[in-house]
Amino acid sequence: MSPQSHASDPGSVGDALTPTPHGNPAGPDAVFPGRVALIQTILAGFRVPLFERVAARCTGGLHVFSGRIPEGSGHTSGAGLRTAQHTLGHNASFLPTPLTLVFQRGVMDWLERTDPDILWCESNPRVVTTRRAVAWMRRRGRPVLGWGMGTMRLSRGFDSLRALALGRLVRSFDAMVCYGSQAKRGYAQFGVNPERIWIAYNAMALRPTRPAPQRPPVTDPAAWRPTVLFVGRINPEKRLDMLLHACAAVEPGRAPRLLIVGDGPSRAADQELASRVYPRAEFLGPKFGPELEPVFESADLFVLPGLGGLAIQQAMSYALPVISGEADGTQHDLLRPGNGWIVPPNDQAALTATLGDALSDPQRLRAMGQEGYRIVRDEINIERMADTVLDALIHTHGRAAGHGPVAAHGGLAGGAPARRV
Repeated sequence: MSPQSHASDPGSVGDALTPTPHGNPAGPDAVFPGRVALIQTILAGFRVPLFERVAARCTGGLHVFSGRIPEGSGHTSGAGLRTAQHTLGHNASFLPTPLTLVFQRGVMDWLERTDPDILWCESNPRVVTTRRAVAWMRRRGRPVLGWGMGTMRLSRGFDSLRALALGRLVRSFDAMVCYGSQAKRGYAQFGVNPERIWIAYNAMALRPTRPAPQRPPVTDPAAWRPTVLFVGRINPEKRLDMLLHACAAVEPGRAPRLLIVGDGPSRAADQELASRVYPRAEFLGPKFGPELEPVFESADLFVLPGLGGLAIQQAMSYALPVISGEADGTQHDLLRPGNGWIVPPNDQAALTATLGDALSDPQRLRAMGQEGYRIVRDEINIERMADTVLDALIHTHGRAAGHGPVAAHGGLAGGAPARRV
């Protein structure tokens, strides 16, 4: 099995792979001329660097409203905002999963006080107060920019209900920012004009400032003992059990050292499984920041077989090739034939075969790792993501004021452009 092509056919969407609809993204010096209000369900720590960079480039500041992070969610708090102004509200939840609805208490009072020039909010139909916030902006003739990861499946039996709610919500926005090309295709299929959809590749890592690590060449492949790395919250969705079984299936002469970084509700069960299936596995516990550097540098391959993926770009910034399970679709922009593999979800045979193939050619792994580093350095990083968000804010606000580059097109689903009064 060789590295797969992950490019998708744009189909009828046309420009689905174009990150900026007008082809001229905002540069690092672009500034939004006004006040931006951002509504988040929760403020996760990994989004703080993005929001801080956007806030520094808004003349009226970035004002963020969010609910508290539920205990046990696995998210770390983003309370460290300094440039942006953060207001913490309360998320009241109703109905059982997967039909849960969220009412954000205090959000409308906050919106009145903030009085923004543009609203930026999640395309999450479960948050029922978002529609009230959009209506508030509409009554004042001000634009709304939505953002989200696309049209992921909810669960069997609820897809049509979710699609109806999501479609109505995204069509109420003036423009959309999404996390990847697959998400753009999904929104376009809901009737959103592709000319109003920006792709801000879902970045979790800053542009690396250090050179790519140069791992020693493998002069004797027969004697090489590779190191495979997993970093993430240890829960059932991450499918660490699949990685343990895949390592156990590697031919004995090339069985890798397996390093597992993280903690979570499944750690004890996975450690017990490892003692029976793959005793070579080493559970290192949670590590953060500088503690992770020597771990990433010691590895030859990064594997994340299940859902999630916050550490994929971090691994790429250390010049590691990646095997990832297919999850929210953003992997298709990160992982390409030259730097990694994507395996079908919950497919043990595919993961086992891909791992064996990856470890069969150490020189190919080194070259793929260097390509991954280049992607994070040049294409997909938080700085580039901030540039795209600023570009969307500037053009959406300009169009609503009647002097933007696509002012004649009206809103996402047609109609006259909004004007501030």
